[in-house]
This record gives sequence, structure tokens and C-alpha cells, in this order.
Amino acid sequence: AFSAGLDLKSVVGTTDAKKNFEELLGRPEGEAANLAQAVSHAWRGVPCPVVAAVHGVCFGGGFQIALGADVRVAAAGTKFSVMEAKWGLIPDMGATAALPELVNRDVAIELTTTGRIFEAAEAKELGLVTKVVEGDAFEAALGMATKIAAGSPDAAAAAKQLWHATYDAPGDPPTEARLLKLETDLQRRLLLAWSVEAEADADAALRALVD
Repeated sequence: AFSAGLDLKSVVGTTDAKKNFEELLGRPEGEAANLAQAVSHAWRGVPCPVVAAVHGVCFGGGFQIALGADVRVAAAGTKFSVMEAKWGLIPDMGATAALPELVNRDVAIELTTTGRIFEAAEAKELGLVTKVVEGDAFEAALGMATKIAAGSPDAAAAAKQLWHATYDAPGDPPTEARLLKLETDLQRRLLLAWSVEAEADADAALRALVD
């Protein structure tokens, strides 16, 4: 299984419950996410696309970890659930950041208030997974990651930065002017890298001719 979610009893059913709450939910000064949220939200800071391979069951906190990835490849028949509703809780491990990018408000409310279990085909239909495969999800995800890695790492990192800035802007929706400027700034950096590399190749070719 990808993850059956948090063992809630191990957190709340001990004499250290209050300490556990503080450790998980306390927000360090200057940080956007607390420890519970960071396990999914931190994927956004990784300077390359993160591809999750999901199989078996993907419930609760495990589902939120998967939602934190940039791309999700799920095996057919994989079961999903925002399981927190079963315990009278809300999802608190980063779903607030991820779900609005993927589903409409009514879908988010329905899933988080019913806690119902649904399979990969519906998850794909709702926009919660990127791709459903009949075979091995890990092999499919690895193939996708390998294809990304075969290209320009700088371009992949810039693409991720651009789209996260577009979807994740705090407060009011970002202005078109700011996004267009960001697009240009990122492209300028990539083109500069290309020109430096081309210049280095030309210098190497010239030295080879001289030698």
C-alpha cells in the first residue's frame, strides 16, 4: 500500500498526547507549514518535478502526502479516501494547499465530510491523479521521471517554479502582468544558460582545431 494514513491512536492515545500535538501542529517562526503539513507541502520546494507512484490504499495523511507531489501515477484499483472524516477531523497535512488546485470546492467539501472510499478511475475523473495504469505504478512513475530527467534539469525546475507561482500565489489571484514577467525572467535565465553552454562548446571546438 502507498499509505493507510496516520495511526491516530499512537498520537492521541498516550500520556504524551499534548506534547505530540505541539510537535506536529506547532508552527516554527517564519515557516509556512507546521511539521504535519511539511511532509506533503515540502515537495513544492524540491527544485524538480516530484512524481508519486500510488498503489493499494491511499488514505488520510497518506493521501495528502500524495497530493503534495507534482504528478501522481496510480495503479488501477487503488483506493483513496480523505479518511479524517471517520475520526471527526479535517485534513491538516497540506490538503488546504493542494485540493483547490485540483478539484472544485463542492468536490473538496464532499470528500472531506463523507470520508468515502473511491478508486483510481474516479480519482482520475476528479483530477486527483494524473494517470491510471493497469500495470506497476512504480514502473510507470519511474518511466515518467526518467523522461523528465533526460531533458534539461534547469527547464524542468523553471517549469515547476512557474506553474507553482501561477497556482499558489497567496491572497488575490496573481496579475497576468506579474506572471508574464516571471515567465520572461525564467526563460531569460534558461536562454542565458544555453548561450553560456553554446559559447563553451564553441571554445572547445576551436581549441580542438588549434590542437
